[in-house]
Amino acid sequence: MSSKEIIYILGAGRSGSTVLATVLNNHKKITNVGELHHFFSYLKNNDACSCGFEFDSCKYWRSVKQSLPKKIKDNVTDYEQLAHRMEYHSAIPYYLAGTKPRGDFQKYQEAQKQLIEAIHTNNNRYVLDSAKYIGRFLALRKIYNGNVKGIFLIRDVRGVITSFQKKVQTYSPPLRTVLYYWIINVLGQILVWFLSNKQIMKVRYEDIVDNPEQTFIDIGNFLEIDFSETIKKIEEKEPFEIPHLVGGNRLKKSDTITLRKDDRWIKNMSTCKKIGYYLLSFPLMLINKYKILK
Repeated sequence: MSSKEIIYILGAGRSGSTVLATVLNNHKKITNVGELHHFFSYLKNNDACSCGFEFDSCKYWRSVKQSLPKKIKDNVTDYEQLAHRMEYHSAIPYYLAGTKPRGDFQKYQEAQKQLIEAIHTNNNRYVLDSAKYIGRFLALRKIYNGNVKGIFLIRDVRGVITSFQKKVQTYSPPLRTVLYYWIINVLGQILVWFLSNKQIMKVRYEDIVDNPEQTFIDIGNFLEIDFSETIKKIEEKEPFEIPHLVGGNRLKKSDTITLRKDDRWIKNMSTCKKIGYYLLSFPLMLINKYKILK
């Protein structure tokens, strides 16, 4: 069993996972490495780390690569495809039923353990994976049991819709976004209901930006670490350094980020659309204590 523990951020895309993971990375006991479900793709294609250097040129990821067994480096495509099968949405029913998806789960398990062990954390307690895929979260739980703590990140559906309509990264029209939002957040809510509060906690993006002090106190209690220095940094509006990440959104290309509120949808979205998208996402919006109008 690995001596490292995993923090896993799960939830819908465009809910603020890159920001949350970057802020959490500020703590000396946490190493944020981005969205690890992209790792084998990055390794195969020699993609660029958030530092701007390609994998083989990035000092951090080159070292991780060198620590991996030869059989993984020589068969990256096979491991990439295997990870996709073990982590995709179609695998979720198997994990929820207490079984394993079809395929070589043992091979997948060994590769994930070797990857986590290869990641350099300077003896930090936690590796932070912000992949968001619920299938990957359940797969890692099957491998690591109690050594995986999930943070289920949610956001007002109208903020998610607005983010998906930006002319950056992947565009998604509103109705498709609502359907996606429904599927991911219903599954996440089921996990919150059925797993213990020591295994998963729910965090609202809005609470991170509106009430960071209490939010990070709560996260600290969940992870059993003290975020007082992080809270002080937020209060003083200091920037947080972007670490070496795989995956992530356009923010990862910045050297630093500062925690700030993104509420453009409140000002720019028509009242009719606000009400309509709220009702389409009911009762999730009610369960998560979002108001129909702001």
